Amino acid sequence: SSCWKTETETSDTMFVSKISAMVKDIPIPGGKLYQGYGESRSISWFVDQLNDEAQLHGLQPKPSWMYVTRAFAPSARGSLITNVRLRCTSNEWMKDYLMMLNHAIAYLLETYKRSNDTAYHESRLNDIKQKKDEGIFDYLDRLQNEAAQAESCKLSVTPEQVGRYYRRGLLSGYAD
Repeated sequence: SSCWKTETETSDTMFVSKISAMVKDIPIPGGKLYQGYGESRSISWFVDQLNDEAQLHGLQPKPSWMYVTRAFAPSARGSLITNVRLRCTSNEWMKDYLMMLNHAIAYLLETYKRSNDTAYHESRLNDIKQKKDEGIFDYLDRLQNEAAQAESCKLSVTPEQVGRYYRRGLLSGYAD
C-alpha cells in the first residue's frame, strides 16, 4: 500500500523522541558506522560491541533496535531493515522488538559472514604496523582491537602473540 503507516499518539511520540535523544549519545563501535560488504571489521565483533553498549546503557528492546539500526551506513541500514521486516510476522514487526533484534542479528551474521574469515584477520594482525604519526599506545590500542576482532571470529590470539605482533610492527625508532 502507498499510505503512511506510522501511528501517532502524543505520549508515544514523546517517548520515541526521548529514546532517540538517548540512543544518539551512545557510541558506535570503533567510532564509525558499519559499511556493509566493504567493511573490514568483523560483523561478530561489531554485533557483540553493540550488544555490550546496549547492556551497559540498560537499553530495553525498542531502544536497542533504534541503536542497532543507527550503527549502520545508509545502504547497509536499508538492507537490514528490509530483511528484518521480511523475516517478521505481522505480530512481530514494530511490535516485538526482541524478536526483531534476533532477526537482525541472524541477518547480519549471515549476510556479512565473510568479515569473520579467520585467515583474513590473521593476515591483518600479521600486517599491522605502527603509522608514522601514531603514538605507541594508539598503535597498541589498534592492535588489541584487531586481536579482539580475530578472537570474535574464533581465532585464538595469546597475549604473547599480541606482544610479538606489537614489537614487529613498531617503527624503527621504538623497536630498539
